[in-house]
Amino acid sequence: MPGSNLSILISGRCLAAVVLCGFLAACSRQEPAAGPEGVHFVDVAIGRGLNRSLVSGGPEKLVIVENIGTGVGVLDVDSDGRLDLFFSNAGTLTDGRVLPGPGVALFRQDSAGIFQDLTSHLGIEFNGWGTGVAVGDYDNDGDPDIFLSCWGPDRLWENRQGKFFEVSAGAGVDHPGLSTSAVFLDYDLDGKLDLYVACYVELDLADLPNSGEPCIEGAARVACGPDFYEPAADRLYHNEGGGHFRLVSDEAGLDAAPGGYGLGVAVDDFNRDGRPDIYVANDTTENFLWMNIAGKGFVNEALSAGASLGPEGQGQAGMGVAIGDVDGDCRADIFVTNYSQEQNALYRCVGGTEFRDASAGSGFGRESFISLGWSTFFADLDNDSDDDLFIANGHVHPGAAELNSALSYLQPCLFYLNDGKGDFRLAPSSVGPGAVEARAHRGAAQGDIDGDGDIDIIVTVQDGRPVFLENQSRGEAHSLLVELSGTESNREGIGAMLVGVVGERKILRRVGRGGGYLSARDVRAHFGLGESTRLDSLEINWPSGKRSILKELAAGMIYRIRESDGAVEAATRLVERN
Repeated sequence: MPGSNLSILISGRCLAAVVLCGFLAACSRQEPAAGPEGVHFVDVAIGRGLNRSLVSGGPEKLVIVENIGTGVGVLDVDSDGRLDLFFSNAGTLTDGRVLPGPGVALFRQDSAGIFQDLTSHLGIEFNGWGTGVAVGDYDNDGDPDIFLSCWGPDRLWENRQGKFFEVSAGAGVDHPGLSTSAVFLDYDLDGKLDLYVACYVELDLADLPNSGEPCIEGAARVACGPDFYEPAADRLYHNEGGGHFRLVSDEAGLDAAPGGYGLGVAVDDFNRDGRPDIYVANDTTENFLWMNIAGKGFVNEALSAGASLGPEGQGQAGMGVAIGDVDGDCRADIFVTNYSQEQNALYRCVGGTEFRDASAGSGFGRESFISLGWSTFFADLDNDSDDDLFIANGHVHPGAAELNSALSYLQPCLFYLNDGKGDFRLAPSSVGPGAVEARAHRGAAQGDIDGDGDIDIIVTVQDGRPVFLENQSRGEAHSLLVELSGTESNREGIGAMLVGVVGERKILRRVGRGGGYLSARDVRAHFGLGESTRLDSLEINWPSGKRSILKELAAGMIYRIRESDGAVEAATRLVERN
């Protein structure tokens, strides 16, 4: 709820809904594979060259747009096998005018693991007000392209063999407004990536609420919250091919739900019909669950699915969203970060037909009530084959302690380890002091950035440098990565469902880059294997409807799988851990 001093309560009753689990329904809960005791992360940003200052407004944050922050994208720009980083950036406000900031930044990783700022060299120039980052190979030419959500016209850079060209206007995605999180998906399964863009409020500096003055909460001057503004409608673009998108929001049914102050977006196939659905975390209003209707459009079924409101039927201030299988039953569960003094929400799929609010008993209640959560994701942080949880926190008001002495503007990230059954415990102090340093965190993305087989984390910070949390956990747990090469499906295989088997345990992975908040993760699927030195089998259900089965994949490798024949196209060895 950036800048808000009011809560909108929406009364209503969450009803059960049909959430079918298709071919994955046979998965059963098993004990997790063995992994290391705890996790350990070290902030290595400075030593790796990540020194760009990230800006989002002035120090007081008295206009709502200043609270949103910026995101990050993880991608391999030049197909050299090393992950690179793209950072959004914003500007400042002075006397009702927008002043440019340091500009976006594209860092390319070299063979020594150092990030070189090659932004302008690679063809990217922008110092306007950026917010969210989406990554996807929208033109199916084998390299990832970059979409930047903005306050103002959005931007799209097309990657042509490692050099970028700005094509926003020609592609038809340069709509103005205040956009936030965005994600590429192939909603009609035509093999081309479409684009969903969440939008926040209708913001005009010449016509601010409260006569342009800050709102007062207690004795503090704060930014007026979203309830003082009209919500902006989200946008859905259909990829027409030939480098052009068509805005189809209304014809696809998105006009059936009013604007919802959209912040976080994630994609999954919740009813297992083979088509991607969209979940949107909205600020103070009910969240959206856009169910895909045969690739022709969407219907919002969040209320009937029981995955929209708080435990008392109230709207909550949703920021980030994560999708994962928390209890190992091969069903997609939903986690949403909310405002401080609100519980973060876990909507668990408890059967083929029902989501249940499991927030209170899942182990993160105490910390989530005090924290204000932003980006979040499920990932196997300790390689024991289950989904752990990461949350980036930070308040919106620099004077948060003036509102409540229990609150603070700077807040630590939180790491929760999963027992394999969906019960989480806060990671011990061994997680590392740099990893839990209090900051004003916002966007975050995950991926095996150093190539050694475990999940690393990049976090953006309000008015500071980014944080690179390198996973330096020690233990005997093994892992592998899977990269898809689509032919009939989109090139990156976004939307594919993967099920890996280790002994009696099944591991569910969805290929995609979205989720969290304002950020785009690594597209490769990560499988922690615990003590096992192999993945016994891997089932790939491609967006095209094809199905591939592979047997006995050895740990310690990155496998590239080709859709046309389901074979391993390439296999490279992971870097040895130091």
